[in-house]
Amino acid sequence: MASYIPVTLQQQVREDAGRRCGYCLGSEMVTGIPLEIEHLIPESAGGPTARENLWLACHRCKMNNDYVVEARRFWVFAGWHPPLE
Repeated sequence: MASYIPVTLQQQVREDAGRRCGYCLGSEMVTGIPLEIEHLIPESAGGPTARENLWLACHRCKMNNDYVVEARRFWVFAGWHPPLE
């Protein structure tokens, strides 16, 4: 079961991501469909519910695991992580 994410933390994650999917960079404003917050390191693998471990994902990317794995590899290789500023 997913843990509760406080509203203030949800707002911070949305602002950090610029309201864009962390995988395909699709904009919440363009699609009109709210993006979902997910854990970069899953809770089942010990990932915390903390700002550094959360980012936004569109429904399509969350359901397409192959794309997500490749996007994560790219971002890790590039040394990128969601900004905290």
